[in-house]
Amino acid sequence: MRWLNPRTLFALALLIVLLPLVIWLAGSNGSGVSAEAACVESWNQDQSALALGQHLFNSHGYRSALMVRGGSGRQDEPCLLVMSALEPDPEYDIAAFLYQRGTWYQAVAGEGQVTQTELIDRQSEARAHPNIGLSPSGTLVPY
Repeated sequence: MRWLNPRTLFALALLIVLLPLVIWLAGSNGSGVSAEAACVESWNQDQSALALGQHLFNSHGYRSALMVRGGSGRQDEPCLLVMSALEPDPEYDIAAFLYQRGTWYQAVAGEGQVTQTELIDRQSEARAHPNIGLSPSGTLVPY
């Protein structure tokens, strides 16, 4: 077996070790957190959310966001969508949204879900590790 030389064996071993890492990185967006498919689907099927998404895109200039499950990440936890921004939005209550019990609502309005200070931190996190894009039609597009 002429092809079975030390160089070929080394290359094969390297491939076996690195291939899983390359596959994992190709599927990752840098944060290691993928957008929740159920959350994305709920937004993209909600006409009010789509209209809001169009407003966020056109009037606020948002192009990306971080979508996660609140708290522990369990399926019964609310979806949290935080728009990424370099600077806090002057309309801070329009920069983060929760989806719970079949409804999207502003995360900082009512029930005290996210404070303005927490929102600033979460928007910075969303800027550093976005996992979803916002299209001109208002739909969310996972990275």
